[in-house]
Amino acid sequence: MTIAQSLDNECTVQLTKCQINIGHVVIGYTVCWTAPVIQKLQSPDLTPLDKPITDENASWIAAILNVGVIIGSQTGAYLSNVIGRKPTLLLAALLLFTSNVILLLSKNFTSLVVGRVVSGLGVGGTACGNLVYIGEIASPEVRGIILTCTGLLHTLGNLLVFSVGPFVSYSVVEYIVIVMTATHVLGLLSIPESPVYHVIKGLGIIPNVLVGEMFSPNVRSTGSSIAMCLGWVAGFTSGLSFGYIIIIIGSHAIFLSFAVINILGCLFTLKFVPETKGKSLTEIEAMLAR
Repeated sequence: MTIAQSLDNECTVQLTKCQINIGHVVIGYTVCWTAPVIQKLQSPDLTPLDKPITDENASWIAAILNVGVIIGSQTGAYLSNVIGRKPTLLLAALLLFTSNVILLLSKNFTSLVVGRVVSGLGVGGTACGNLVYIGEIASPEVRGIILTCTGLLHTLGNLLVFSVGPFVSYSVVEYIVIVMTATHVLGLLSIPESPVYHVIKGLGIIPNVLVGEMFSPNVRSTGSSIAMCLGWVAGFTSGLSFGYIIIIIGSHAIFLSFAVINILGCLFTLKFVPETKGKSLTEIEAMLAR
């Protein structure tokens, strides 16, 4: 391979990563969309709906996303091994685009719920698909860093909707994410198919660095979707019950419990999670098989 070809290949890989990672910004924006938007939907002066939503409506709008994510991650895992990683990512991105068009045009609570479910389908397919795809195309030396950056980009999306959402209208909140999802869709059209998909095609059905690295190729999509599914089940439960629990036990107690759970998670990671930095996927699989 000539130096020019090597540089061209590296540029292609870096461009692909950028196009893929836009999806994680959109995911972060979508997950925290309710934070600035719920107040607008409950205000008689700011809501675009026929009438303001109730507190119970708000809980469902926040929580129902997780149901869509669970379905989307499982469906995406199946499709990624049937039609390929790239088409599945493109379908998920189109769902994200469509969902925000629905939310932009919504005039009642029912259409908001439909839009959020479709958003969840897109989030599930995108989150699961992106981690699998990046895990398969990135070199061992940088794979861990890139997969870690997906979390940072997710947080960037959170920050964007938190910092802009309270100061603009409901429509502008939607126009911002529609532009991002349209950019994501167009970018995905030019990415290559994952080479791993070509290797495993017809062999059967197959948040974080581990999802992209610690499953063998024939089960990577299924394993990652199950791991994500468990997280979003917890997200649905906490999202739906948060408003009620905080009234019963207070904010101090509930956030203290979150802190304890995170500490336990850190201890579990230190004790049981192996280091994968600089190792190829084959080396990681061999290490886990011992």
